Amino acid sequence: MKGRILVLPIAAALIAGVSLWRIEWQKTHRQRPPIELPADVRTVEALKFTLNDQTGRATKLDAYLGRTRLVLLFPGEGRNLERSASLATLADIQPALAATGIQALVVTPALSSEVRSAQSRRGSPFPFPVLTDIILQDPTPLPAHRLWGRFDEDRGVPLAGLFLIGRAGETAFANGRPRPVSDIQAVFRQLAAKEWPGP
Repeated sequence: MKGRILVLPIAAALIAGVSLWRIEWQKTHRQRPPIELPADVRTVEALKFTLNDQTGRATKLDAYLGRTRLVLLFPGEGRNLERSASLATLADIQPALAATGIQALVVTPALSSEVRSAQSRRGSPFPFPVLTDIILQDPTPLPAHRLWGRFDEDRGVPLAGLFLIGRAGETAFANGRPRPVSDIQAVFRQLAAKEWPGP
């Protein structure tokens, strides 16, 4: 009887020790080495957002980081998606993006119902998530646009911009803000040719 009483505490201590060893082993063997980034490139850790897509499903930017390269488009056309040449071009080059494992995300002030209406008028759904930049709990208009520097405070209008986000979540920065690409159409041509022009 005394032998059984001693076995339980010894077994518990042994299991706890093995569990702690395994946790420490996983920490040291599964960590990625730190990434050396140029001075004008930073990670987008503080620039994450969660917005609803055209189906009403919550989509997190964070869900894509560390998995794939991203093309993040702010069309800048307000709520009229049909006027956006950059959105149409992005939809056209989607097969090339998919072939190279690049995910496209679009952030717009248009409501989910307006995105669905635009899809029905174009005859097919957009082949990527189109996110509505409205957060019901946040009274600030266009919070993701503001976070990424794509809102003109003086005129009160959204600005166009295309950002390339690397697999580790890095993107170009300037003056403490994410820096959009300077020539959207040139970047679209590179992406259509299955070239990654980003970090």
